[in-house]
Amino acid sequence: MKLILIRHAAAEGRAAPGQTHCADDSGALGDAGRRQMRKVATKLRRLEKRIDRLACSNSRRAGDTAEVIARVYRRVPLEILEALTPGGRPADVLAWLSTQPADSVVAIVGQEPDLGKLIGFLTCGRPNRAVALKECGVCMLAFDSVPGVAMGMVRWVLTPAQMRSMKI
Repeated sequence: MKLILIRHAAAEGRAAPGQTHCADDSGALGDAGRRQMRKVATKLRRLEKRIDRLACSNSRRAGDTAEVIARVYRRVPLEILEALTPGGRPADVLAWLSTQPADSVVAIVGQEPDLGKLIGFLTCGRPNRAVALKECGVCMLAFDSVPGVAMGMVRWVLTPAQMRSMKI
């Protein structure tokens, strides 16, 4: 399985300087966030041709971000995954991942610090913030078989600026 973790795009109510996330999860994406995510999703599609399953947290900006990705990937099925709710448990996300086909490409959209903790859990076995994704940042993990604790391998981590500068 390949797992693509994507941090939501910029919401209209942005985080205060020095914060990694907004306290209010209800903020819709602004026009700038939608444009940035469309560019990132277009590059992502060139890196990974298909997404079989797309899930997002229940926050509005994660849902808006996932809808942009679904359009770029030509309407890939989208579901709200309660396990991705801000403050959710990585083990609950893993339980959902283990129900997906082993040869699938799964993408999830969420927020920090939860995505970073999930990456730590899936790669190192500890829900520490192994990677901190910027808004519209993307990380690819790969599993040799069914996903499990400390079984993920980091394939790549890209910032939005790195995605935009790629000549693909």
